Amino acid sequence: MTTEFILRQLFFRPRPPAEWLTVPGLEKAQAEQLLDWLENHGYEQRRVAVSADGRLAVRYRPRRLADLANR
Repeated sequence: MTTEFILRQLFFRPRPPAEWLTVPGLEKAQAEQLLDWLENHGYEQRRVAVSADGRLAVRYRPRRLADLANR
């Protein structure tokens, strides 16, 4: 999975506005890269989950909604 693929999942996938979004099937380095990117772009609500096969999933909330929820 490339960084370009991950970024496409972040921005070009249709989704309901309030849900947590998930990028599944990541290796450790990919998850770290994505978490760093999310942090650097102001996404405060981020989570990591480990699947049964040991792959990682990064969960995050869209920045706009995270900001509204914290007010």
